Amino acid sequence: MSKLVTYLLGAGASINSIPIVGAFNNHIRMYADPGAGWSLQKSITSLVDDSEERDRLMKRLSEGPWIQDLNAAYEGAQRFGTVDTYAKSLSFQQDPGKLEMLKRSIDLTISLSEARKGADPRYFAWLSALMNCDSESGRIHFAPGINILSWNYDNQIELALAELISAQVALSILEGTHEASPIVDFPFYHKLNGRAGHLRIERGTEDRIVNQVLLGESEKGDGCAARIGRAIVSEQFHPPSDISFAWAGRFNEQKTAIKEALGSTDTLVVIGYSFPAFNRKIDSEIFKMMRDIREVKIQDPEYQGKVEIVREILSETHGPKLRQGIIQVTGVAGVEQFFIPNSVVP
Repeated sequence: MSKLVTYLLGAGASINSIPIVGAFNNHIRMYADPGAGWSLQKSITSLVDDSEERDRLMKRLSEGPWIQDLNAAYEGAQRFGTVDTYAKSLSFQQDPGKLEMLKRSIDLTISLSEARKGADPRYFAWLSALMNCDSESGRIHFAPGINILSWNYDNQIELALAELISAQVALSILEGTHEASPIVDFPFYHKLNGRAGHLRIERGTEDRIVNQVLLGESEKGDGCAARIGRAIVSEQFHPPSDISFAWAGRFNEQKTAIKEALGSTDTLVVIGYSFPAFNRKIDSEIFKMMRDIREVKIQDPEYQGKVEIVREILSETHGPKLRQGIIQVTGVAGVEQFFIPNSVVP
């Protein structure tokens, strides 16, 4: 019987596409800075040839909330260190308007970053190694015994699947309808903080969200980001962001399903996650759910500090097993490819 492996993904798992915490604040500001090469202003001026349309869009941008919201999000994130800490501050202040503004700014920043960079190439190698295709039926079989939890707001798994297989398959995963996709036994997959890509854009006569368009774009790059940036600015109203925060209640809403999926986990593989203090309570709950855990692999170029944090968490959640050496915590320094235990290679 194969071992059950749970992946826990942090910002470092998407570093080749999405700026990590230290650089994310500056990325928010970049889209509001008219002098920056990737700004929303440049998205309009570089793409729209018709002068009247260009003037209309620039007027909407100057009168609309985007520049002001991005600047406010940057200033708040700088003041409190990260967007996550700023978000928690806004929840303490009971300021839902500013919190929604921050979510939209995070959504925009990640959406345009993914439009520009696409999927971190490591996702292609990781997912393709975990899947096989039946030559007769054409069905794609995913390795059994896999769970995926992600603290990231991005859509890297979906973007990689769109290129590896098809946009239709990626959308089925995104929309939770993967039972109808050609992938057999797709893993339990939960986004602890929700996801970006829910800003509204118009394509023809249809109102769509960014993800529905982005997954169908075959070529990512500056042009793709400019088109999506222009389309976002063109819209006057956007639905509430799907970005959430686990500490705000999202985790509790899904706790039963997460506990059921993770209960028999033998190996936890942590990729690019630093176990920040503001997530520590929920991380501890996640560890408690893994009743049968025997091994933790932490993949990070500077894994030593993370190993100590994990051992500290385990001392609270699985103290006797940790002290008896039943649970082993080790680091993996190489980050060129995601770590895959031999037990789950199909």
